[in-house]
Amino acid sequence: SDYTAQSSVLVTIPAGQTSITQNIPITDDTLFETAETFTITMSSPGSATISGGAAQTVTITDNEINISSA
Repeated sequence: SDYTAQSSVLVTIPAGQTSITQNIPITDDTLFETAETFTITMSSPGSATISGGAAQTVTITDNEINISSA
C-alpha cells in the first residue's frame, strides 16, 4: 500500500473558515504499480453542512515508469 491508513481523525474547522487541508502520508517506492484508491468519509459535521458528498475517493497514480523486457 502506498498510503498510511487513518481512522477516526478529528478535524476542527475554525469559525469563519470554509475548508481545511488534511495531510495523508503517501509512501514513495520504486515499484511499478497500478493506481491505488481509497475513500475519505466525513461525518458528524456539528453545526455545519458537508457539501459535495460525505465520501470522496482519492486516487494515487504511480510515478514509476513501466519498463518491460522484449
